[in-house]
Amino acid sequence: MQGYFIVEIQADTSEKERTNMKHNKKPDKYELARRRLKAARAALGYTQAEVAEVLGVASSTVCKWETNIYAVNVGDIVRLCELLEISISDLFA
Repeated sequence: MQGYFIVEIQADTSEKERTNMKHNKKPDKYELARRRLKAARAALGYTQAEVAEVLGVASSTVCKWETNIYAVNVGDIVRLCELLEISISDLFA
């Protein structure tokens, strides 16, 4: 069946993502990067507040990065990847 793919819907999946899944739309690279950032943070046991403190931003900013409300600037991406022990290329793979 061309054009179909199987996805596992997780509890933190946004309404936009669920709509895309219903219409068989693949998540874009930024949505995938957001998921990878959140997963890396959680795997290391960091809270959004802890990440925010290290980066010198508000915890609400980290939340907005993870929910795709704000885009992460290049400087913060580099520091975020270092903190979360993930390469930039893996983030956007």
